[in-house]
Amino acid sequence: MNTTYERLLERYNEGNVPWDAELPPPEVLALIPTLPPGRALYLGCGYGRLLFALRDVLEHKYPNIKYFGGELSESGLETGRAVAALEPGRAS
Repeated sequence: MNTTYERLLERYNEGNVPWDAELPPPEVLALIPTLPPGRALYLGCGYGRLLFALRDVLEHKYPNIKYFGGELSESGLETGRAVAALEPGRAS
């Protein structure tokens, strides 16, 4: 059985990188139920695609969870602001 690292390395080597996928990686989705509710911090989040997807998965089970993303690239920040503007009150 492959470790999570080995599976992600294999995906990376194949060019099937998680940040280009529509949904969060299955490894992330499998981890979610094991974590206590609270806050989610994602550094290097790009435009926030993974945060938006996680929010959609978690908001019904944990309505008070807070999500935070950090990004340094201007293109990621600009795109993230544009995506967040499509959902006022849910993202900023």
